[in-house]
Amino acid sequence: MNKKILIILTILAFFVFSVFIVLNNNNKIDIPSITDKKESEKESESDKKENIEEEQPPFLDICSGDINDEELAEICKIEKTINKATKNLDASKCLNIKEEFRQRCIIDILKINPDSVDCSLFDGRNNFVCLSEKKYHQAISRDDSDLCLEIKDKIKRANCFNVIDKVDLHGDEDGDGLSFLEEMMHGTNPNLKDSDGDGFNDSEEVKNNYNPVGEGKINQETILVKCNEIEDEDMQILCKQEMDNDTIDLEKCYDIESEELYNYCLSLLESL
Repeated sequence: MNKKILIILTILAFFVFSVFIVLNNNNKIDIPSITDKKESEKESESDKKENIEEEQPPFLDICSGDINDEELAEICKIEKTINKATKNLDASKCLNIKEEFRQRCIIDILKINPDSVDCSLFDGRNNFVCLSEKKYHQAISRDDSDLCLEIKDKIKRANCFNVIDKVDLHGDEDGDGLSFLEEMMHGTNPNLKDSDGDGFNDSEEVKNNYNPVGEGKINQETILVKCNEIEDEDMQILCKQEMDNDTIDLEKCYDIESEELYNYCLSLLESL
């Protein structure tokens, strides 16, 4: 009898030991070695470094260290100023860079926070661009198409309606022969064939040089600007390079490829 009990106890002990081994293997926790831990930390630090580098503007790689090339040094100085102005939302720093880069500096800040820029800091074309871009980005950020009507730049105004209200820029909602973009350029109502109610279709008046939003004819002399008449010498040269017949047609600003000349054309149009 005692022998049988001993055999049974031995079998039970073996069974319990086998179960313990199986459970221990299934729930085994790997304890990393010091080497593994260090390697993991290195990878983590490397990932962090890569993320920081991705967030940095690409020009920093080129502009880091000593620069012997004067032209590259000047470009790096401008890029760093724009980056700092944008980061701090400080449009006054845009005044410290060359005229041809100033608009980009202003626009980069406005894209982040349109309410942070005081456009009175700038004059001429830069003021015009600042006011237009500011109102455009305010309208987009607030999803308010009513603000689009306050945009000075007429093409930017049309784009504003396109983004917020999904308006087709080349569509003709009122069937008057003018696209939505053309309606914005001429100041006509895109929902009325005859904006000024004088009995003549808007497109007919435009084609015949009549004012589609008022009385009388459009004075062709005021909408055609000869390049030689432009006081700004740089703009005069650009005009002669870009425009056929050395003439800017203020009604066709949207056909001008040069952004600088395009903005100049719009500023003249707004001053009429």
